Amino acid sequence: RASSAHQHDVARRHPGTGAREARSPLSCAAARGHDGAMSAPWAPDDLAAIAAADELRIASRRSDGTLSPPVTIWSVALHGVVLVRSAYGADNGWYRRALRRGHGRISAGGIDHDAVFQPGDHFDQDLVDAEYLRKHARFPDAVLRTVVGERAHELSLIVTPG
Repeated sequence: RASSAHQHDVARRHPGTGAREARSPLSCAAARGHDGAMSAPWAPDDLAAIAAADELRIASRRSDGTLSPPVTIWSVALHGVVLVRSAYGADNGWYRRALRRGHGRISAGGIDHDAVFQPGDHFDQDLVDAEYLRKHARFPDAVLRTVVGERAHELSLIVTPG
């Protein structure tokens, strides 16, 4: 959990010692593809366009190389990272496929890009909640609550260029 003095830091305990180490959300979000290779960061212009978009279309890549039908969802960008959450739980089809397959394509803000999907539950979830609440504040509270809060934290995916 982030400290109030350093909102942008994430703390983790070292096993056995209980000592805490602060890490930035960006370092926590460094994603590795299924082959273990590091994903490159978003180009600044692409990230800005994705961050400004109200919605993001996400499709996972099947083993035969084709894409599943795209699904429109909300996204946020924080510290150079794009994050998405499943509003309707871990059994939501797009979420299951993206998590299992790990690769696909996104479209948002005029940007169409191959992407890597990785679990994002290690990212500072309070910051993610705050950004969802800020970005989508004009929507009804009942809708917004589907992507914020404790239940949504474990349903975060980090999206990096693929």
